[in-house]
Amino acid sequence: MRVVAVVALCLVASCSELPTSSAPPPGGPPEFEFALVARIGDIHARATASAGFGDTVVTVGKGGFILDVSFENAGLVTHSALTESEYELRLTGTAAGGPLPIGVVYTPFAGFDGSIYWVAPGQRVEVWIGLWHKSGEHYDAGPYRLFIMRRPHGYTDPADPVL
Repeated sequence: MRVVAVVALCLVASCSELPTSSAPPPGGPPEFEFALVARIGDIHARATASAGFGDTVVTVGKGGFILDVSFENAGLVTHSALTESEYELRLTGTAAGGPLPIGVVYTPFAGFDGSIYWVAPGQRVEVWIGLWHKSGEHYDAGPYRLFIMRRPHGYTDPADPVL
């Protein structure tokens, strides 16, 4: 009987040390997770380690535009400890660092932003965006897949009134 009581006490003690947090619900990432936020015009796409960008498609109206990226920590506060001397934004055509589609060009600017040019009318481009740690030679965030699609020539918004 004494052995049963000792085993029961050990089980109770070990259960009290189990983590109290649970996995995030399937609807989205936990609130405290570090995020990479990509902005193209008025569109903000948010990527996290648990969800990436998902299957987000950003639709643009022209072949050249600015990509502005920021990094948020707990509480959606912009992470200011990231410096250009230690980190760089990488934008590639594949998760393994492959080239962008033929003709598409990414030009980095100072900070964590740059320009993307030559997305053709009607073209859907897959890009991978990540925060590269230079001295560690690895990604600290990403790379995360994002789709960019340019509207075809002659596109009219269905919400626009017909004159």
